[in-house]
Amino acid sequence: MVSMMFHFLNHCKNVEELTITYLVAGHTYMPVDSGHAVIENYSKSMNVQAPSEWSTIIRNARRRPKPYEIIQVYYPDILDWKFLSVPRKLQSVDGLDIKMNDVTRIKFKKEHLNKCFVFTNYNFDFPHKVEWTNKRYENVPQAYNGELPINTKKLKNLLGVCKTLTIKKQYHAEYYALRTSNNVPDVLPETDIEDNV
Repeated sequence: MVSMMFHFLNHCKNVEELTITYLVAGHTYMPVDSGHAVIENYSKSMNVQAPSEWSTIIRNARRRPKPYEIIQVYYPDILDWKFLSVPRKLQSVDGLDIKMNDVTRIKFKKEHLNKCFVFTNYNFDFPHKVEWTNKRYENVPQAYNGELPINTKKLKNLLGVCKTLTIKKQYHAEYYALRTSNNVPDVLPETDIEDNV
């Protein structure tokens, strides 16, 4: 996230400053959470037949003040930000080691593109200045060369559901077009560490 924001500020013509504030663990409620709840409640009783239905379901989940705006993302749109990732430990210009886990806020200013301002507590009066590398000027590569495969057994299971016509025929082509691999785990690992706190 940090690398992406720094890269964005470097290439954007009309944004002068970006700030990211890390929420206190256990107190991470954000407006986007209410959006997730609205979508979950709206879709709870629906029989979703195919992944392609989700964009319509999400758009229609809210009517006021207006429907959610859907932006379709395809594999070429996903960039490999690990390519520009920051180390787990930063060093301020005065030699202080700063662990990323201790960071509460990072501020980037276009006028200081070779550094950022890092805060390690919620008193935002005393930032640490951190030098940034020129790596941010490089092009960010795509993360994927093609659509990601799913587990072979998972596809077999889905195609079996198609054969029994539990999934309507109009959606079968979507499932038959999926790529598979035996190397893909059937269950994705949890990514939100905070859920386990």
